[in-house]
Amino acid sequence: MRKYRNVPQTWKGIRYDSKDECLHAMWLESERKQKKILKWIPKKNYDLLAYSPRVNMPSHVIGRHIPDFTVIKNDGNLEIHEVKGFKTDVWQIKRKIFEANYPHIEYKVFTKGKQWKPKVIQFD
Repeated sequence: MRKYRNVPQTWKGIRYDSKDECLHAMWLESERKQKKILKWIPKKNYDLLAYSPRVNMPSHVIGRHIPDFTVIKNDGNLEIHEVKGFKTDVWQIKRKIFEANYPHIEYKVFTKGKQWKPKVIQFD
């Protein structure tokens, strides 16, 4: 049994941490085929940087954030997609640091189930 009771899934040779994450990958691929997005990348690493208040510039790497998916939209802008069953404290801190480091990247959280509304994983 895994820590968060998720069951890993494999699709097209890529291992996903949960069934919902795998379904989201399938949905992103259908969006790409319909030319609604340009490309999607699973598990891309982003450095989390600490800022020096004296010079207001990044000073050093304090960690990494590996969101579930990076989506490249048709206009070239980036979007982060996280598929969550529930939100941990560590993830919420990393998300805040990520958003401070990368304000130009839109961060979307996709959830499913009773505890988180709205249900946004759709396959139409």
